[in-house]
Amino acid sequence: MASDREDAKRSIVERADEDPELQETLSAAHHFQLALTKETHRHRETMRGWFGRMLGPNESSPIAIAFVGMVLGLVGAMSCLVAGSNIPDNIQFWGQ
Repeated sequence: MASDREDAKRSIVERADEDPELQETLSAAHHFQLALTKETHRHRETMRGWFGRMLGPNESSPIAIAFVGMVLGLVGAMSCLVAGSNIPDNIQFWGQ
């Protein structure tokens, strides 16, 4: 009984690669999976477009969008300060 058990363990651990069709199929499946992964990454890069490339990868794009919003807000605030400067016509306009 012990020898049958040892033989069964040995046959599981010592896998024989004697089937060339199996190896060919496994190799083809591996190459197909690599090609599929490559195409998926290429598709993601294409779908991002020029705006996505400008913002960067998905992990940093919220930071880039917040930075752009902050800069636009500062530019708007500065333009309001310049437009509402101490020129009497502007003071009357912004006071209304």
